Amino acid sequence: MMIGWLLAGFLILSMIFNTACGTEDEPVVEEKPNEVVVEGTHIIWDSSSLRKITDGNYARIRELDNQQLIAVYSRSNHIYIKYSDDQGSTWENEQLLAEGDANYIMTNAEAIQLANKSIVVGLNRRVKDERWGSDYTYGIMIVSSDDYGQTWSEPQLIYNAGNSGDIGCWEPAFLQLPDGELQCYFANEYPYPNTNEQEISLLRSFDNGESWTAEIETATFAQGARDGMPVPILDGDNILLAIEDNSNNHVLQPTIIKEPVSSNWKNGLVGSNDSRRFHAVPDFSRTRYAGAPYLAKLNSGELILSFQDRNEREKNFETMKVLVGESVIEPFDHESEPFAISKSNSAKWNSLCVLSSGEVIAVTSTNAYGKGIYMVIGEVVNNSK
Repeated sequence: MMIGWLLAGFLILSMIFNTACGTEDEPVVEEKPNEVVVEGTHIIWDSSSLRKITDGNYARIRELDNQQLIAVYSRSNHIYIKYSDDQGSTWENEQLLAEGDANYIMTNAEAIQLANKSIVVGLNRRVKDERWGSDYTYGIMIVSSDDYGQTWSEPQLIYNAGNSGDIGCWEPAFLQLPDGELQCYFANEYPYPNTNEQEISLLRSFDNGESWTAEIETATFAQGARDGMPVPILDGDNILLAIEDNSNNHVLQPTIIKEPVSSNWKNGLVGSNDSRRFHAVPDFSRTRYAGAPYLAKLNSGELILSFQDRNEREKNFETMKVLVGESVIEPFDHESEPFAISKSNSAKWNSLCVLSSGEVIAVTSTNAYGKGIYMVIGEVVNNSK
């Protein structure tokens, strides 16, 4: 009798177990929660790709035509460059490009590879505060290499501004047009010695940076405001120029200027309410600080825009945000944060680089992982609507 009860109990337990766990003939399929599908183009940042490039700040990365990456950046009073042959996994061969001294700080480096394969690096020469009022002046300078960075030219001064911080110049950036014209854009206070205004100035070179136009042109100027930190790109038949914009009583917001290549700034400067001036995020609060924009174009044609955002954070603790836009006339959306940092850290002076592979590199200066310049790689995903 006891054996019979034990056998019956075993059979019952076996049935319960098989019902709960399934059998080889009837595998159990685990139910997963509904996955949220993000429509349209967006970027997924791979935290495992986080890398420290070096100590320093204000870094920009460029991919050369041979797939080598270069990073230009500031450290102390100097400008340096580093190279990567493995898409940013490792960075080597640091070189000094421009050396500061007792009078000057060298900063705000930006790089471009021209159609003739040469590399041009621009930088901002700043007067040290204790030298203000002397004969030392703010300026825009360039160095260049025609052998992929094996050798570099001596720094060349292409623009001279004033001798104090309120009549200085800042943040050069470059664009080469299809006809070969090389343009240098920079923020410029020098034309406005009696106000706090600032414009985006333009210089042109028709010989790959060997010589430059003697007189500046004004690309954008918002009366009573400070257009700053220009980043130009080509988008089809148009020049797109991202700037930080505090016109119309905004604290700072990212704005994109759209100028046809055929006009090439011959239709006059772009004022605060010009139809060529587009607010990339039109619903920004006027009190929101969103500075230091950076603009790039995905291989699939969409635009990406980064900025350092103070939204719900304290001053000096801004973080990097990235938006995606179908075109300059459409609002940018799909906001993402490449670097996961706390509100007690910052990620600032950021930039973007779109690789030939289609991936995106975000670059920041941060104290979140140990102070320095860091990068992370993002995958572009497009879920068609």
